Amino acid sequence: MGLETAALLMGTTQALGAASNIFAIRGQAEAEKALLDINRNIAERAAVDAIARGDLEAAAVRRRAKAVIGLQQARAAAAGVDPFTGTAAALQEETGVLSDFDRMMIRISAAREAYGYRTQALEASLRRRMVTIEARARTAQEIAGAAEDLARTGSAYAYYRGRPPSTQGAEQILSAYPLF
Repeated sequence: MGLETAALLMGTTQALGAASNIFAIRGQAEAEKALLDINRNIAERAAVDAIARGDLEAAAVRRRAKAVIGLQQARAAAAGVDPFTGTAAALQEETGVLSDFDRMMIRISAAREAYGYRTQALEASLRRRMVTIEARARTAQEIAGAAEDLARTGSAYAYYRGRPPSTQGAEQILSAYPLF
């Protein structure tokens, strides 16, 4: 194998290795971004679901409170008391206020849960951006490293080119040149 062939093979191998690494970096980044997109979508759906479940639970509390108030009115009337005045009315008012407080607490809890999911969705979106930036940086490093390797090969070839052809193989060039 001649010197030119050895230098050409080394340069080609280095370029192919760099290209392979770049494709691997990009493939890994795309796979990670796809997973982060799935996680973001799941978190966004969970946030919507948390609000919907909170609304359903709050509506159930309201229905139960109305039933209790109706029962209070019926018992007051059965006891011969006007259910819309005095203590009977105050009791019903208190039941309604407590029911409103319960519904408010349920909605606050649902909003907090949804906030947590939305935070997870935002985190996935930001991580997706970081994956893109990291992949670009690693790609640039790979290209720079390949360029450096090619420059070293070219320098070694230029160094030995001035000498008369000999039986030196690629192994001798690599071992003789200190930058490898």
